[in-house]
Amino acid sequence: MSGGESSSHGWPDDVVEQALRRNLVVLVGSGLSASCERDGVRPPTWKALLAGLVDHLGITERKDEISELLTANRLLDAAELVKLEAKRVSREQDFFSYIRTAVDGRAGSNFDGSEWHDALVKLEPDLIVTTNYDKIIERSTGHGYSTHTYESERVAGDVRRRIPTLLKIHGSVDAIEDTILTRTDFTRLRLHGVHALSVLQALFLTRTVLLLGYSLGDPDIQLLLENVLGGRNESPAHYMLTQDSLPDYERDVLRYSHGVTTITYPSGEHERGLASLRVLADLVQSAKPA
Repeated sequence: MSGGESSSHGWPDDVVEQALRRNLVVLVGSGLSASCERDGVRPPTWKALLAGLVDHLGITERKDEISELLTANRLLDAAELVKLEAKRVSREQDFFSYIRTAVDGRAGSNFDGSEWHDALVKLEPDLIVTTNYDKIIERSTGHGYSTHTYESERVAGDVRRRIPTLLKIHGSVDAIEDTILTRTDFTRLRLHGVHALSVLQALFLTRTVLLLGYSLGDPDIQLLLENVLGGRNESPAHYMLTQDSLPDYERDVLRYSHGVTTITYPSGEHERGLASLRVLADLVQSAKPA
């Protein structure tokens, strides 16, 4: 593992100290959900979700245009166009139903947490923030966290009282029509999520954040970094556990624009990343009173 000043356990001392004090904020992306499997099926990536919607809805009229947007990694624009096409052919409810099933599994056969989620549970963070819609974290934690979405105005109170809190900043399958997916939706987030975004900004300016399961190609993390995380020298150091295939220029963007240092493991060897997270979780568990 590399990135930042670290001790023999491989983690920067700041991360360990904040984890032991339960001051570490863990930001969870789609990569953790994608590690789950049920009956040979996994939750899709952003791009796979949109491509699946195109096929499921039978979109043909603007399919080439959507494909070009997906190829160019303009995923917010692709999502906007897919949603517009769903409305045009009166299949908006099918649009939302497909997303619910794709990310959370079929009713009665929902996705359960993976070994990554087991390690997250052992880490025992007071605050988990996720851009995922699924309920995998809730099931993994035994619904032991007070759960909020971006529209909640009670997040600050729970955080202040140190109640274990899960903030689903882009919504939940519980209210699938209100989830944030398209460029227009992100405008709605800034309008109706003022309280939640303000709480996040305050926390990220005062506490250390660990990002898990993210790729900079995902528009959800791009926009969250731009709208919430402070720039360098304006916030504590933040960290992302990621593969070492991340290009140098993307590491520079993370470090110098958002104050995020990468902690890396060999590309494709996700078991090495999991082992690293387990080490951090074990440090937390070993520090608990007997």
